Amino acid sequence: MKKTYLIIGLLLVLVISSNAQKKRDFFTMVKGDSLAMFLTESPSANEVYNIYRKSDTGFVLLTKNEPIRAIIDPTEARLLLGRDWTTISQAVDSDDEVEVMQQIKSKTFRGAILSLISNNAAKVAGRWFVDYNIKSGNSYTYKYIFKSMSGRVLDSLEKSIIAEQIIPDAPSDLKLTVGDKQIKLNWKYPKWKGDYGDLGFRYCIYRKDGNGKFKKVNDNIVMRDDNTEPEYDDLWLEEGKKYSYKVTIVDPIGNESQASNIETVLLEDKTPPSTVKNVWSTAYQDGMKISWNMSPELDAKGYNIFRSTGLKKTFKKINNQLIKVDTPFYMDSTVSEKKQYFYTVSAIDSSDNIGKRSNPSSVFLKDQFPPDAPTSLTHKLVNSTVQLNWKASTTKDLNGY
Repeated sequence: MKKTYLIIGLLLVLVISSNAQKKRDFFTMVKGDSLAMFLTESPSANEVYNIYRKSDTGFVLLTKNEPIRAIIDPTEARLLLGRDWTTISQAVDSDDEVEVMQQIKSKTFRGAILSLISNNAAKVAGRWFVDYNIKSGNSYTYKYIFKSMSGRVLDSLEKSIIAEQIIPDAPSDLKLTVGDKQIKLNWKYPKWKGDYGDLGFRYCIYRKDGNGKFKKVNDNIVMRDDNTEPEYDDLWLEEGKKYSYKVTIVDPIGNESQASNIETVLLEDKTPPSTVKNVWSTAYQDGMKISWNMSPELDAKGYNIFRSTGLKKTFKKINNQLIKVDTPFYMDSTVSEKKQYFYTVSAIDSSDNIGKRSNPSSVFLKDQFPPDAPTSLTHKLVNSTVQLNWKASTTKDLNGY
């Protein structure tokens, strides 16, 4: 994760600086009938707190089961973080449970940022509470009472808020760039301008395969960051398929924006077949048979074979037509005996991607075959002489009879 973690951190800076005379503060987020409360400062290890909401008859205790406190056991903190552990440990640049927990709970700007990465991180820091059954648009007054473990009151905080559900603005200008079995997404999002309602901080990337349904594809958190243009690389895709994408942004309580523009692209096959293996040759009387292992690629459609009389000389294609994929051999009838040849083979797929040529296979063609016998021998007597006649041998290097 980058050094600049969340634009929401700017919000915390303003909250803390604008309330410099107060030691503690909180801000709220609303979704449906739930109101999440986030402390801007993690409580100390030796203190707990209760939260009350004002009613017509006075303040009513909301934390009825037990007071809230920060997690003090590193192993418990890691278990609570669950799948968020990887993201947060990368942000802290440490895999040590104690250090990660201390960073989340630290009363620093960095600690506040780490706490906002997930609800579970905020719970580890003792900053998170959700009040249910509220009504959007109503005004509520909350009171925090902080106590020591022995029960002594240490501090209190009282604040009135309006429960207003704010949906983040949608990302815009989504663009796709096609690569090798991958698609890069780039989009735009407005920079933070000090608006307390602008709490979107992580993006959700949705993909639709062909005519299927959109599904969220990013397991890792894609953070909002004003210093860089947001992007995402969708890897290990299937070539020859159409893919559609859209992007949203979510706030810490789960309010999700409308989707960006939808973009669709055909992922063309740009991956060449693998290199042909095990090229070997066998000499026959009518030429040289070159064979190789059949290509394992599902989209391979054939082969080309190249020949040279020296490794440093030019290899020239000798097949006039593409050799079929299921016939991995070629008979070269244009060779001469007592000469060395080098052969190399490459596969080609249905998208005309050409694979790398195989390692050259060398062969020296020896003259190890006797000529074909003459045929149709006849004889006749001419002036006391026997005259013989026959059909000539078809052997190309015939020297005589």
